[in-house]
Amino acid sequence: MTVLAAVLGCVMPLLVQASADSSQQASQPRWLPKSSEPSHKDVPYRRLPAGTKMVVRMSSDDVLRMVQEQFVGKFDPDEGVFSVRWEGLIQSPKGFFRRVAVYFEDRRSEGPHGVCAQEIAVWFRPSGEVAGVYVGEPLCPL
Repeated sequence: MTVLAAVLGCVMPLLVQASADSSQQASQPRWLPKSSEPSHKDVPYRRLPAGTKMVVRMSSDDVLRMVQEQFVGKFDPDEGVFSVRWEGLIQSPKGFFRRVAVYFEDRRSEGPHGVCAQEIAVWFRPSGEVAGVYVGEPLCPL
């Protein structure tokens, strides 16, 4: 009996620690793979060259669906939330683009000041075609 108690005394703390480690790993946020956004600056639409039009081929809902489909398997659909935050005109060395900012939040990252998020920038050419999708670092409120 004392041998069994001694074995359980040694094994139980390890089992409790292993259980805590696995539940902690399961609750860790899953972040999307980062990709660097090219240099650019925000500009007002009045800066578009004369005769240039920005064609909008995708609604906000379409952009959300496209982004979610692009990252299938890279996020937990029960914990990850995507939302369009804003859009605007940008200028880069390659020209003018419509930039839509989508935010990805993993609810498991919630801290005392809120949830951490990653910005996903979707760039559109003036023709309305997708020019690129760029994912930033996770940012957390302080």
